[in-house]
Amino acid sequence: MFSPDDIKARVRVQPFHPFRIVTSAGQTFDVYHPDLVLIGRRDLIVGRASTEDAETYE
Repeated sequence: MFSPDDIKARVRVQPFHPFRIVTSAGQTFDVYHPDLVLIGRRDLIVGRASTEDAETYE
């Protein structure tokens, strides 16, 4: 299990490298842009990038 600080560290790496989050249920979420991740204490929101603008989620 990763803590919010672990996820923040991955999102802040410069230059940014896309990464995949795999849940305990086996779901996968690909993070392609650091602005599309909202990190909470007990949850995480990963937006799917818009086809028109990679920094905006659908």
